[in-house]
Amino acid sequence: MARNRLIFPLEFAGLALLLASCSSDNAQAPPNDAPDKACDAAEVLQFQETDGDGETAIENHFYRQGPMAAHMLARAGRSLRLLFAFPASNQGAGIWFEDVASPVQFGVTSDSQLGCVKRDDGMRGLSAHLRTNATSLKVHGSVLGNVRSLRDYGYNNLKYKEPIPAGMLPEMSSTSPSSGLLLRRTMTDGRHHVELRIVPEDGTTITAQGSDVTLAAGAHGEIRIHATALADDTPLTPYAHAELVKDEAAANRDNPRALQALSFLTYKEKFMAGSWRFLTYFGRDTLLSVGMLMPALQAPVIESGIGSVLERVGTQGAELGDVAHEEAIGDYAALTHVSGTPRPNDLEQPILDYKMVDDDFQLAPILAAYFDTPDGSARAGAFLAKKTPSGATYAEALKRNLALVLQQAQPYADRPSATTLVKIRDTVNGQKNNVGNWRDSDNGLGLGRFAFDVNAALVPAALAAAKKLYARPELGDPASAAKAEQLAAAWKGVEKYFKVTVPAANAKQRVDDYARAAQIDPKASTESVKGDVTYYGLSLGADGKPVEVMHSDSSFMFFFTDPSAEYLESAADDLLRPFPAGILTPVGVVVANAALATDPALQPIFTPRDYHGTVIWSWQQAMLAAGLKRQLARADLAGSTKEKLRAAETALWAAIAVRRGTTGELWSFAAKNGAIEYAPFVIPGVDESNAVQLWSTVYLAVKPPVAP
Repeated sequence: MARNRLIFPLEFAGLALLLASCSSDNAQAPPNDAPDKACDAAEVLQFQETDGDGETAIENHFYRQGPMAAHMLARAGRSLRLLFAFPASNQGAGIWFEDVASPVQFGVTSDSQLGCVKRDDGMRGLSAHLRTNATSLKVHGSVLGNVRSLRDYGYNNLKYKEPIPAGMLPEMSSTSPSSGLLLRRTMTDGRHHVELRIVPEDGTTITAQGSDVTLAAGAHGEIRIHATALADDTPLTPYAHAELVKDEAAANRDNPRALQALSFLTYKEKFMAGSWRFLTYFGRDTLLSVGMLMPALQAPVIESGIGSVLERVGTQGAELGDVAHEEAIGDYAALTHVSGTPRPNDLEQPILDYKMVDDDFQLAPILAAYFDTPDGSARAGAFLAKKTPSGATYAEALKRNLALVLQQAQPYADRPSATTLVKIRDTVNGQKNNVGNWRDSDNGLGLGRFAFDVNAALVPAALAAAKKLYARPELGDPASAAKAEQLAAAWKGVEKYFKVTVPAANAKQRVDDYARAAQIDPKASTESVKGDVTYYGLSLGADGKPVEVMHSDSSFMFFFTDPSAEYLESAADDLLRPFPAGILTPVGVVVANAALATDPALQPIFTPRDYHGTVIWSWQQAMLAAGLKRQLARADLAGSTKEKLRAAETALWAAIAVRRGTTGELWSFAAKNGAIEYAPFVIPGVDESNAVQLWSTVYLAVKPPVAP
């Protein structure tokens, strides 16, 4: 039987708690005046993604039933962690444990069923039974609030030892001897709540000694707990499976996990970028995912994705026409609003981030591609007549964005040079800015200021799309269509500014040196260098000179534009040469490779441990594949060029096949006995790749070539 031993005030990791020290020989009743109930009968979505094995595993469990959707993560190893994330307002709850001496297992018990629970007070969430073979765990801290706050805690507290902001601290209370750890927090707006309850089971005990809170195993040598997380934010509206894709049966047959992940991340209000770390709207992620998924999605789903972007296009000032990159919502928005002036009436009013550049040039090409389909053409008028929350039509929001595209393209057309291309913004809201495209960090662009994907692919594609959209009857602006056509002609071939050529002897030596330093057998890569190596740099520095990093952003060129044969053959060579001479590895295409760089500062920031380094992103491979298919359909390319493209396509799909079933965000590699092997992307003790990512579901539409 459970026994209540002591109750006293306690502080740890900045948390003011009231602890009921207890043990339990059996599963306990919920410690709330309002008892938990099963959720109402509704379509259930449930699946699991596990990265790593045994004592290195990260278990991810996804569950959606009716109005409740949640992602639960249990991380094993030395740095144990339990997280719950809810798409509704991007809220969550997490508890972190102090590192243990050696790796241990942690996850859902094999005979446990996850369950949707609700209470009459409006709280709803997820419940699960978990176990670990650790005999003792000490709590480091806990955060209840927005998922962005949980994400920040991993970096700011665990990595940099910064304290948790006082306004985010949960309270702990006990209402019965069986309650264990019961963490509750009323959100900053005073209206919403998050709760995390951990009840000991089967002899597990939870005790307090001074400032330490410890979970201890029972006689069986395991810590066993029943964990429940609840929140009361307004739920989103999911799509039923039959509403989502054109052929549900084929999707379930060909790629069931991708369909499950897409279903978890897709709602009628907006699409989620990924879970658990980016469980809300991102403009770039939505647009690129819709673009690649378009052949598989039903028309209303395509329109809800593009519509969510149009509804967030900037309406005034420096943001006029700008596509919103990300939104801060829920408690994160409230925490920001309380320190600002004036405060909005609704503290959880979303805060939109407009600092990125690439998404501004993605809306037009994706929308134009949709209008080129039979469904899109038939529905275009009704779609553009829809209203944004501010009362403007979608057509008016689109015009604002198209005007921005033309405005941003004009300086280069007036004075063509490397430094009049579209630059990432130097400052945003008076603060220094170092991000601008999907490689969103200074290091991700190799400290460059002019991104290759933006200038070589997206601006030209947006101008070509603007011409088509302005010519439509819904916009009816022939003068602007003609202007867009004129600008598109001026921007043709700007990839020339990014071109890098390395003499054959130098290339062989650099590749050999890099491979040996990385403990990779250099033979295949050095032998693949048959002559001078030409590639296109990741970005340009402020001086207009190429940043000498090979990369995978040829995907944008393939998917959005019709490049020259010279460019296509060079990009195909990047895919055909094995890493580090190129970007192809046995476990996928790395998104960056600094092996040929002459700047000694570059290689250390592009490694298998860097978010945009020598790592593999699933969506980049998919866009390369979709783009190669598009290029091979062209009638204006010589047979020799197509032959090289087909060879690159074959090599690419062989690499994709290694992990095509995964829906994760990215992964890495490790060298073993001179060979390259798969490795999960994990920053020990701090962070990991998302288990499901919206743009990693695109293989529902991106298919391997059919043999002739």
